[in-house]
Order: sequence, then C-alpha cells, then structure tokens
Amino acid sequence: MEEKGDFDIDDELQKFCVSWFTLQVIRIGTSVAVGSWNYHCLPGKGTPLNRMKSNYNTSPVNEDIIPSPEQAVQQYHSLGGQLTIFSHFGTDPLEDGQRAERDERLKANILDFPTIFYKLVNGDDKPFQNGLKCFIDLTKRLSIPQ
Repeated sequence: MEEKGDFDIDDELQKFCVSWFTLQVIRIGTSVAVGSWNYHCLPGKGTPLNRMKSNYNTSPVNEDIIPSPEQAVQQYHSLGGQLTIFSHFGTDPLEDGQRAERDERLKANILDFPTIFYKLVNGDDKPFQNGLKCFIDLTKRLSIPQ
C-alpha cells in the first residue's frame, strides 16, 4: 500500500491506524490458532482442552495474594523473564465519543474482522486494504476540529 501511495509511513496518524487495524485482524488469527490447538486430537490422549478439564484440580485462592497484572509483569521481569507486549503504535487522536462514532461508521462500511482475516489468509487482501483505508479516512475526518 505504501508503494502505491495509499499510505505514508511517516504520518503518525496513519501509523496508529495501521497498527490498530492490523491488531484487530491479528486478534482473530490468534483466537483461531488457540481454538484450533485446544480442539486438535492428540493420538491416544484426546484434545488438549479435554486433557485440561480432566486434570482440572483447583482450589479457591485468596485474592489478596494474587498480584496485579502490572506487579506480575514486574516480578516476571525481575526474575529475568521477557514478555512481548502488543500495543498500538502511537496514540489515537480521537476522544471517546469520536471513537464510538468511528467504530459505528467503520462497522457499517467494511466487512467484519473475522471475514477480513479469513479472506486475507486465503490470498484476498482487498477487504483488508479497503477496511484500512476506511479506518484511516474516518480517523482523519473525525480528528479535524469542527
């Protein structure tokens, strides 16, 4: 898209839009991969989901001893662990009300994200490109002070 002049990699708003839109599609792919893994058959052992359920030995835990997500990340890092944290590139220029309006308009003008994901993995990138262009356009128009 950049080579065609549809996207300017140096524009911060467009970088945010590409990041946000791509993450929505990636979330669908991640969900599909996890679901597929959990239900695939392990010869002679069943599915990972059924194995987890059969070994589901739990007991109540006092909430006071569970760290917050931020504390857990800090503890993990202090022990030498590394996490990949996915986040949007840049900051959304829209306020909450504008975001809701953009989301409504986006849903009305593009295919849903699962459909975009399935078309993309099957070689049809047009819905992704059209959706991204629509998202960039809506974000630009709504971010201009009236």
